[in-house]
Amino acid sequence: MQGDKKEIKMSKKNTLLDKFEEIIEAEEEMDGKKEREEDQDKLTSLALEISLLPVKEKKKFIEVLFKNISDKERQKLMETIFRIINPEKYTKISFKLEKMFEKNEDLKPYLAARIIRNYTNIPLKMLPFLTKMAQKAKDRVRKRQKKMKKEKND
Repeated sequence: MQGDKKEIKMSKKNTLLDKFEEIIEAEEEMDGKKEREEDQDKLTSLALEISLLPVKEKKKFIEVLFKNISDKERQKLMETIFRIINPEKYTKISFKLEKMFEKNEDLKPYLAARIIRNYTNIPLKMLPFLTKMAQKAKDRVRKRQKKMKKEKND
């Protein structure tokens, strides 16, 4: 009997400890969420403050930002900016690339990107972005055609 009571007390302690640990983990997760929300609030207020600056100071801010980040991050930011500023142009380019690859499956993404760049007067610095878009478009077309062949055979 005594052994059973000790085991029950020990199991109760273990379950209480487990519950206590779960509570601590839940609180830590909530703190993390709060911190992320606070970070988002800070970013939003920072963006609003920057938007109120004169154009000359905005340019200086962008210049400093781009000098202090890696080339890869800079390229990703440029892509994001392009998508935000010109969503319709982005969609049109994507559509044109897909049409190009549907007509000519052997067309290389780099060449397609060069053609689109010349056609749309996009700066040469955006060529890596266009090449990536072309690769994705070619992959979509290839998968779509593969799916259609599979459905046709079934």
